Amino acid sequence: MKPWTCFEIVGPPGAGKTTLALELEKRNQFHLRHPPDWRQFKYLPFFVKSGLSLAPAFALRTLGRQGRWLKREELFDVIFLQGWHRQLTRQGPEGGVVILDQGPVYMLLEMILIGQGQIANPPYGEWWKKILGRWKHVLDGIVWLDTSDLVLAHRINAREKNHSVKGASLSQTRDFLERSRAALNQAMAMLRAARCTPVVMSFDTGRQSLNEIADKLSREIQSLKSLGKSGSG
Repeated sequence: MKPWTCFEIVGPPGAGKTTLALELEKRNQFHLRHPPDWRQFKYLPFFVKSGLSLAPAFALRTLGRQGRWLKREELFDVIFLQGWHRQLTRQGPEGGVVILDQGPVYMLLEMILIGQGQIANPPYGEWWKKILGRWKHVLDGIVWLDTSDLVLAHRINAREKNHSVKGASLSQTRDFLERSRAALNQAMAMLRAARCTPVVMSFDTGRQSLNEIADKLSREIQSLKSLGKSGSG
């Protein structure tokens, strides 16, 4: 049994995922981990090994009935899902909590939005169950952030980071947020279908400060660990 627990922070744009991850990283028990960056040479062996292992099963096949080839972003997401769990297991800390702000749920969410849900097509069902099933030994919990569309729209427009709906009308932003939530629910359903059932903790970032959420999260994770319920395998 691994000596650490792993939680992924998820939610629609503007919910505060990155800000919460950085707040948690200030605390000794939390360790923020980022996926391998394909632009850094040191990660080349990871991408080569994981990419080659995908070739016969997925990467060289078309996606969906329309025969659409994988886009670069989708291919990298599949590579992360295929191999990153092994890297996390080998390089995990001696104790504490590993926090992901771009973990398996994020990768699935991105692919669902890019491919308009085609990744869940039946021809790939068993493959996804096999790959996602491996994450059940790594991913112990989900920290689900959300708040009202008005608050999310304000945050998206106020921050420096660019976004596809930044400056868009409230109606357009709401449509995008609805698609994002639907994709997030679909990603979670795919995890559950693979018998990966992490504990889910939900927070409204419009009603609670991120510092309050971090405090409560620390207490709840410690409580789960004490009760022996943090493991999802």
